[in-house]
This record gives sequence, C-alpha cells and structure tokens, in this order.
Amino acid sequence: MDQLIDRLMGQSIDRRYIAGYSGEVAFPVICEVHGGRALEYFCETDQVPICSQCALLGDHQGHEITTADDKVARSLTLTFLNFINIVYVVFMAVDFDD
Repeated sequence: MDQLIDRLMGQSIDRRYIAGYSGEVAFPVICEVHGGRALEYFCETDQVPICSQCALLGDHQGHEITTADDKVARSLTLTFLNFINIVYVVFMAVDFDD
C-alpha cells in the first residue's frame, strides 16, 4: 500500500496523515505540545500539521506555513489529477476492438 500511495501522490509523505490509512482522520486535530490547541496550519517545511503557537513561537517559527484547509485542497487536487491520468493510461491500453 505504501508504494501505491507514493505513486498516486507522486511524493513520499508521512503515512500517519493519510485518511483511512490507519483508520484515523486525515490530520490529527489537537496539538499535543500547546495545550490542546487546534491544528489549523500545515508546516510545508516539515510536512506536519501544526497549531498557531507552533507556527509563531514554537519549532516551526520561520518555516513555510499554509492553512490545513489549503494543504488538504491541494492534496485532493493532486490525487484527482493523478487518478485522471491513470484512467487515461488504462483507457489507452485497452483494445476495444476485441
């Protein structure tokens, strides 16, 4: 399954944050470092979800940060485009004359 996920996503990512991979939500929702704050952001540098305190004052200060919503939307778009590409390749490989 890891190889399939890497192939579909076109990159190596932390499997803990893939919806359905371990039966958990796509991203953890609570920061364990900063007293249960919501994880509303995503550190592009470290490829992990973070809270506002992590971004402003913590270990991710100065890193490239996006909102978690943006990260999910971009991941879904990439996954959809890769799916369309796979469907196209399979469609082109099928001989419909038989």
